[in-house]
Amino acid sequence: PFFWRGDELPVESVSWTEAMNYCEKLTALELNAGRLEGGWRFTLPSEVQWEYACRSGTRTAFNIGNTISSDDANFDASIPYGQSLKGMKSYRTINCGSFKPNQSGFYDMHGNVWEWCLDWYSKDNYLVSDTLIPEKGLYKVKRGGSWFNGPKNVRSAKRFYSSKKYRNETLGFRVALINTDTSK
Repeated sequence: PFFWRGDELPVESVSWTEAMNYCEKLTALELNAGRLEGGWRFTLPSEVQWEYACRSGTRTAFNIGNTISSDDANFDASIPYGQSLKGMKSYRTINCGSFKPNQSGFYDMHGNVWEWCLDWYSKDNYLVSDTLIPEKGLYKVKRGGSWFNGPKNVRSAKRFYSSKKYRNETLGFRVALINTDTSK
């Protein structure tokens, strides 16, 4: 990690492939320890799952409304958005959970680090359903923006993409627990 200085910082400088390998190892570890039932597994969230978790029932630019400040998230607040006041520029990641969670209890959905999603990127098939569309591609989706980005890039709807081998200090991941047993 680029900014490592303790266990409270977000995971960063990790590729999509490394993030998926972590999810597979975590699933195997938890299955072997008996803490996970068959059909359940850890993975990256799909793009639909990520945005649903971020928005937490809202339809605004951010899950807290149409403005955001450096009191709400870790991002470059020196660039105002809408009616937002100019704030501080961020220069690094900060401890996870430093700001209030959204209405669903999720922390840091805006800023700190971009988060890998399961989906391949497509400009044409955005959030059609929770089915992964397209089934293959050149780039993987990332969501949420980072400490480096201005407010336009940390909006709930903002999406971007990178090669699945790409890694840097603005990019990390969030783990999702899903049930793959379709018979229930």
